[in-house]
Amino acid sequence: MKTSAERRLLLIGGSAESTVLDFVKLAGGITASVVILPHASGVPQEAAEEISKALKTIGVRRIRVVMPGKALRLGRSVHAVWMTGGDQARLVELLGAGGIKQLAAFAEAGGLVAGTSAGAAAVGFDIITGGMSDGVMKSGSLTMGAGLALLPAVVTDTHFTQRGRFPRLFVAMSELEKRDGKAPVGIGLDEDTAAYIVFSDGRWVARILGRGSVWFYTATSNFASNVRGLKDGGMISVRGVDTAALVAGDEFELNIGV
Repeated sequence: MKTSAERRLLLIGGSAESTVLDFVKLAGGITASVVILPHASGVPQEAAEEISKALKTIGVRRIRVVMPGKALRLGRSVHAVWMTGGDQARLVELLGAGGIKQLAAFAEAGGLVAGTSAGAAAVGFDIITGGMSDGVMKSGSLTMGAGLALLPAVVTDTHFTQRGRFPRLFVAMSELEKRDGKAPVGIGLDEDTAAYIVFSDGRWVARILGRGSVWFYTATSNFASNVRGLKDGGMISVRGVDTAALVAGDEFELNIGV
């Protein structure tokens, strides 16, 4: 692990295929040392074996799996971490305070932290944990919780186009704006598509990789919603959101501070 002022996150929207190769390249190539965290999965052994096989097919050999319940130690020889899909709330719970602290220190030292599906959905301070399966924007229909706190002022969602999750970011932004007085940036990730997010020189910049689109929802000065005072089940309205849908090769600056 290098010492660096940079922080690097690779957020994948699920069903990672081509983006696994992107991960290996960003980690430093086939000689990189990779730690796999399958905590989000209900079948962690199978999830770990699946990504291990994909990495070995590319040529990576220095792979270590840390199973749930085992202490996480990310030494200086580790180049990258891969968090599997599953349930983002379970990932946060099973890592625990000690594991989350280790992960944060690793990221702050310049190590690459990657997550697919739940692994990408868990990186914010506040995360979507479920709800709105019908896509209807009703008060109380979205569940949220505390995340890994690796990326400030952002809320992420995955399998974005494939599962029609466009409305969930509007609701999450509205609920957090009601609580904090400011809406976070929403990031929606399509499958096998990644946002490679780097913090350097006081700027967070996302570069798009993979086969689909990454969607950025940014509140404007005219942002407004009706969630304040709305009873559970009431229909939510949102306005004043800029939307960008970007593809491989595009970049997007996240104005989210440090």
